Amino acid sequence: MQFERGIDIAAPPAKVWATLVDVESWPLWSESVDKVERLDKSQPFGLNSEARIQQPKMPALTWHVVEFSPGVSFAWTSTTRGVTTWASHAIESLAGGRSRVTLGIRQTGPFAWLASLVVGKQSRRYVDMEAEGLKKFCER
Repeated sequence: MQFERGIDIAAPPAKVWATLVDVESWPLWSESVDKVERLDKSQPFGLNSEARIQQPKMPALTWHVVEFSPGVSFAWTSTTRGVTTWASHAIESLAGGRSRVTLGIRQTGPFAWLASLVVGKQSRRYVDMEAEGLKKFCER
């Protein structure tokens, strides 16, 4: 499974970035996230950071940041039961102090096909919910 969602936000990239990297606040703006716990709070969020995320109707997963470009993008992965899920978060600057955010999700591994059948629709719905929630939160 692979899915990507872009959304334009009437807020500057710095504000959107600050919201995205404050991962423990995600439950405040996305109904797709129940709880986020940073596992490495002693350092700023960045490359190699880890967080445990609980989402509705899903098992809690630990995510590990594998790509990090400050102010621009980050990607993290989680592996469980033969499926590696990769999630990306990227921000582009638009004219007029606006931003475009692109959120992506990709699953690979020997059981990725099964995960796509079981939770693919829900995963795509959660990405949409995160994009819409981020937009509403950053625009207020």
